Amino acid sequence: MRVEVIAEELGKDVRVVQRPVTPENRFDLVTSGEIDLDCGSTTNNVERRKIVAFSPTMFVTGTKLLVRRGSGILNLRNLEGKTVMLTRGTVHETAIPKLAERQKLGIKFVFASDHQESFQMLAMGKAEAFANDDVQLYGILAETKSRADFRVVGDFLTYADYALMFRKDDPEFAEVVERAFRRLAGSREIVAIYERWLLKPLPSGVRLNLPMSPHLEELFRVQGLPSD
Repeated sequence: MRVEVIAEELGKDVRVVQRPVTPENRFDLVTSGEIDLDCGSTTNNVERRKIVAFSPTMFVTGTKLLVRRGSGILNLRNLEGKTVMLTRGTVHETAIPKLAERQKLGIKFVFASDHQESFQMLAMGKAEAFANDDVQLYGILAETKSRADFRVVGDFLTYADYALMFRKDDPEFAEVVERAFRRLAGSREIVAIYERWLLKPLPSGVRLNLPMSPHLEELFRVQGLPSD
């Protein structure tokens, strides 16, 4: 999302103040009014919509496992009796332990305050896997010099729609966000933004090489993306 688009919709200059957030504190910062728009990798689901509002979907992903290359771990069942890192404030914090319980897997879960801490625990050998959305795992590896030592494995354990998050009960701002998304889709700029971050080289020089899924493309078409 380009903030300039929202500024144009509001018809006024908007001064952007970037405020770092963590998966754990982002909801409190939005509901308290300390930030107006969370532009991170936040999953839109029923429980969260009780306290915040969301933009149209901007990405579709799901949970996979990051493991050390050569570990022999290919899926959640291979983690019986082992330790898995999860980040607090994410959907995985509750979803993955419930999934392990349903499958009667004796997995130990350790919780970190942010994704970097979760990854560091894996890198230091204090856990055998880090469960997170695959796009975030690929993003972490892209910024890691030792990326060749790790691999993302397994089928999707959960599915998630990412969206921008903002305060609830503000219909005027919600309409501004909706119109901004429709403009980005209608001009195809939303595709250019996707390609910039998910297909082209990142600042580190690494490419994530994650082509747009047919499902996400169809969601963008609902927002106004023209047919090819």
